[in-house]
Amino acid sequence: MNSCGNAFLSRVAIVLISTVPLVAQHSPNAENARSSNTSLLRLYAQYLNASPAQKPALRTQAAAILAQRAALFGALIQNDPHTALQFAFSQDLLDALLQAFPDSAPLLESRGVWQGQADVWVLDAADMRNSKTAIQLNAAQERLDVVFADGPPKGLRCGSVLTVRGVRRGTTVAADGGTVSSSTLPAATCSTTGSQNTAVLLVTFPGVTPSLTPSAVYNMMFGAGNRSLDGYWRDVSYGKTSATGNVFGWYTLPNSYTCDQYSSIQSAAIAAADNDVYFPNYTRIFIVFPKPANCTYGGLGTVGCTSVTSADGASNASVAWLIADYLGSNDQGVEMAAHEGGHNLGLNHSRSRDFGTDTLGALGALGTVSEYGDNFSPMGYYNLGHYAAQQKYQLGWLPAANVQTIQSGGAFSIAPFEWNTAAVQALKVQRGTGNDDWLWIEYRQPIGNYESTLSSQIFSGATIRYVDSNTGAYTDLLDYTPQTSSWSDPDLSAGLTWVDPYTNVSIASQNATSNGLTVSVNYGAGTCTPGNPTVAVSPANPTVERWRRAIASTTASQLQTPTPRRAPARPLASGRLSRPGGPRRCRPLWSHSPPDRALRSPCLRGPRQARRPERMLWPQLRPRVRDPERGTQTVR
Repeated sequence: MNSCGNAFLSRVAIVLISTVPLVAQHSPNAENARSSNTSLLRLYAQYLNASPAQKPALRTQAAAILAQRAALFGALIQNDPHTALQFAFSQDLLDALLQAFPDSAPLLESRGVWQGQADVWVLDAADMRNSKTAIQLNAAQERLDVVFADGPPKGLRCGSVLTVRGVRRGTTVAADGGTVSSSTLPAATCSTTGSQNTAVLLVTFPGVTPSLTPSAVYNMMFGAGNRSLDGYWRDVSYGKTSATGNVFGWYTLPNSYTCDQYSSIQSAAIAAADNDVYFPNYTRIFIVFPKPANCTYGGLGTVGCTSVTSADGASNASVAWLIADYLGSNDQGVEMAAHEGGHNLGLNHSRSRDFGTDTLGALGALGTVSEYGDNFSPMGYYNLGHYAAQQKYQLGWLPAANVQTIQSGGAFSIAPFEWNTAAVQALKVQRGTGNDDWLWIEYRQPIGNYESTLSSQIFSGATIRYVDSNTGAYTDLLDYTPQTSSWSDPDLSAGLTWVDPYTNVSIASQNATSNGLTVSVNYGAGTCTPGNPTVAVSPANPTVERWRRAIASTTASQLQTPTPRRAPARPLASGRLSRPGGPRRCRPLWSHSPPDRALRSPCLRGPRQARRPERMLWPQLRPRVRDPERGTQTVR
């Protein structure tokens, strides 16, 4: 590249340094990444203007900066993928850096689109306060870890064909979007109805004595005379689903494992039990093991089924990991198994959304989300309540005929949620007219071995969960007693009416009996709610956009010395045109030349303008006579 091109790209690098996105001071990882970006771009600007003798030393400096930046960027992708996408270089800049520093390819990120079969795990903290979703993509003979900036797409589960776009560093992709297509697994694999053939593997680490007996674990999973996972699924699914199987072990694994080595624990557990278990016979696998050192999660599970390899060949099954330390009592074991088993069936968490003194905020408002805030579904905080209506509907346990969609006013009856009946058991109420937000209403009663363990207020009226653009694959419980600080009393009790302050819908809970609940829905006149102004910044990433525009608009000719161009004329207030430097002032000067010849006069163009002769043509002089009536006339 010639010196003009280097000078131009050097100026571009300086512009990029000045436009690296600012970050909050409380984010040290992001601030360090920003600093490394700035250092690299400054060095790149120096490199472009350096002599051949100086460039080897600059390449050595670049290698150190690139290595530091690679480590920082990798950590940023894992912990803050949204910021990582902001700090990632554009493809044009990456290409330029690779040209300048050819050995930097392993240390720089790359942009692209990746597609393959997904594996999905949800890791649940033991205190049910936070979780992590781990996603791996089997793409082109390699496994990539995928971290979504704005959460995974709805419907993602093991076996899904996932397509993501984003930025890759090593084997990790920060994804700014993705799509899910049909599963690669056979339709009949891991059905959510029928008998779920379950193998429970009890494994321990060298020198660790198990605290649970195999019979205690069997009762948690399959016991008939007490609460168990089998009894729970039978009750909640209205007899459509059950858990049957066996408990194997204890087996002592050859090594101890850390908290994040769950895939290794799975492989070691299957290898240890291979002589006793024919794994193709099972579609559900639970692994129980002691708590590893410094481990914060209490359990985890695959979302749906994945490929499992054993000595018997490859088969498809879901896998759940249960830490024995958190299975202290039978009911605790059932709660944990129902939660991780729910993930295995394809369910996500049951959240709560808090809007302060209001039950529900304006359309589009997120409120304060608690990941496990629903105390009445085991997909929330530890409990033995039924899965929510949307979850039962997703699993095929609640038929479509038992869900009534409401978009106009009236009084509607719903049967108790626990009944095995053909009657309506859930209402899907549109939240006001003209939007796609919905309120799912169910009516619970203390029927059976599981619902009867819940706090009593949940049986007083309508239990309502919200679905909007923020819900995704979750369920979101609402609190219809916001005047209390507790989430143990969320129902809209019988005799109460809720009027939505942001739409034209109101809901009244009426006539609650052991046989059902009447819900009155009214759509009044539309409301006019002032909204907060929104500001959109474009482009979202000025660093990338300025570089892209600079590269796109640069050609070989533009890298040469530019040719000066005359500035365009400017309009005067009167509409006439004025050239830079003021209006042209031309004054014809008589000379001694005959009047019928072309005369030349200088034309003054204003300040700092060169004098330029102008050609002025003068008319022939003709005799003139005076007419008393018509005035002076020229003789033709």
